[in-house]
Amino acid sequence: MHLGVPGVSIDLPAGRNIDNFARILNQYLQNVHTSTKFYIRMVVSGKFEEDELTYNKFTVLKQICGHSQQLALIIELG
Repeated sequence: MHLGVPGVSIDLPAGRNIDNFARILNQYLQNVHTSTKFYIRMVVSGKFEEDELTYNKFTVLKQICGHSQQLALIIELG
């Protein structure tokens, strides 16, 4: 019996471009033997423009990863 890791928490990478991170994560999610859930932590600063860009990065991440059910968002209120 293989138990595996039930979940991993990862901070949303800094910077505007999320493509490389998303592609690497997507390769791992494509593994049919993986049941690990990835919790992506996003810090909300209270500055609308900054928070909107941050959330847009998460939506790009979800798109590149095919809206995988193994991805979840953790929102940290700053």
